[in-house]
Amino acid sequence: MQEEAEEIVIRYYRVDPKRIVLLKSLLEGYEGLVVVRTADPKEGVVELLVSPNFVEEMQQILEDLSHQIWMEFLPGAKYPSPFSS
Repeated sequence: MQEEAEEIVIRYYRVDPKRIVLLKSLLEGYEGLVVVRTADPKEGVVELLVSPNFVEEMQQILEDLSHQIWMEFLPGAKYPSPFSS
């Protein structure tokens, strides 16, 4: 029996460019939860690739991290990505 592939949820956030590596390390420490890519290093834009099953958990983690790392959600942002359609 073949399962259908799930769509990946893509979200963009702006952070201080000097904090991208820290954010990436912290988020990817939650193994299997998220993949973090740098969409625009000069502007500090990161792309988060999240499984639909983990969107709520990821949102809670980001909310907690936002108390320590400034981040701005970029709704509707579009950057070239091999994962976007």
